Amino acid sequence: MNAKEVKDVYKNFLFDIDTDDIDKQEVDRIIARMLMLKFSKKSNGRPPKCIIVGPPGCGRSTQAKKCALQFGAIHISVNTLLKEKMKKDP
Repeated sequence: MNAKEVKDVYKNFLFDIDTDDIDKQEVDRIIARMLMLKFSKKSNGRPPKCIIVGPPGCGRSTQAKKCALQFGAIHISVNTLLKEKMKKDP
């Protein structure tokens, strides 16, 4: 699927945050507010499932770790999983 098709499929669950002109603390607040508003009433005590995407060096891992700590979620890094797999099965 291309990006447009993914956005169409997940349009009710997709949040796009432009972080070009805001600092990392503001990004933290936006993500926390978004997760609390979207998932707090429907989650039945379960943490939300989130996928954070962006270009290299934009802070995806940092934001994902913060969200995991704040909401009791499990942080899974695809990059780390792929690196571990490559070490095991070169």
